[in-house]
Amino acid sequence: TQSTWGLFQMKRLAVLLLLSAIVYGIIESIELEGKITDTDCLKNLTQAVYVRGYMGIGKVDPYLKENIKLLEQAKIAFSAYFIPCPKCGNPRKQANDFMDVFGKSGKRFFVHVISGQWGDDVLANRDFISNLTAEFKTRTNIAGIVSNAFHWEKVLGKDYEYYAANRMWYIDPDKDPSCKDFVPYGGWKIPFKKLYSTNNNVCGINANYVSVCNARNESFLDTTY
Repeated sequence: TQSTWGLFQMKRLAVLLLLSAIVYGIIESIELEGKITDTDCLKNLTQAVYVRGYMGIGKVDPYLKENIKLLEQAKIAFSAYFIPCPKCGNPRKQANDFMDVFGKSGKRFFVHVISGQWGDDVLANRDFISNLTAEFKTRTNIAGIVSNAFHWEKVLGKDYEYYAANRMWYIDPDKDPSCKDFVPYGGWKIPFKKLYSTNNNVCGINANYVSVCNARNESFLDTTY
């Protein structure tokens, strides 16, 4: 009957949602922008949090230190993402200003490579990101990348594969956590994660949703994230 078929479809949808939660986590990871106010909410909602460490206006996020303290107290896995300010110059100072406040070593910081935040000079952009990420290494930190084929080509050039061994999230805010739509770029054949939904209100704070695509032979919840 129609009602039986409808019930079957509802049960099928519930199973699919459950399987999705098992594979991806409730929200596998989230990028946060702003001041954290409810860590209990975050702990129930996600497995890992990436706080904004540096802003594209050339300043350390004013909530960084407090957010880190709250996440540590709540025992929530965390690291940071970094929105550079190429027009501000001095990438090594930007890296150090951020790391001075972050206060941790042995972490992976995800650098945003998004065309609107960078200049048009590809060679200058390559020099900037090279110095930025080299400075991370001085305190045993590692760089990850947040970008996609379009932004990468505009900012650093189609043939630039220097970071192909680093972890990378690709950006495609289609609200689908699956990674079947990935377009290879920058030497990456398989993405690590996907930033699939932007500007969500999560636990009273603006957040982007991130799903895991490929953990390779590493845990995606290791100490560096």
